Amino acid sequence: MQDLTTKNIPKETLLQMITSLLHSNLDLTFLVKLEQREIEQLIAAIRGRIDENR
Repeated sequence: MQDLTTKNIPKETLLQMITSLLHSNLDLTFLVKLEQREIEQLIAAIRGRIDENR
């Protein structure tokens, strides 16, 4: 379930994407501990859930 649009994007940018998708001001820097692939999967899951609710 890898989103090809996130391939080779730095972790910090991916974390900004997650924060933006969640419309959150929470400190999510702990997510930087995840592997690149795990962050990409998380973004794909969030996007999928958002798309389901539209």
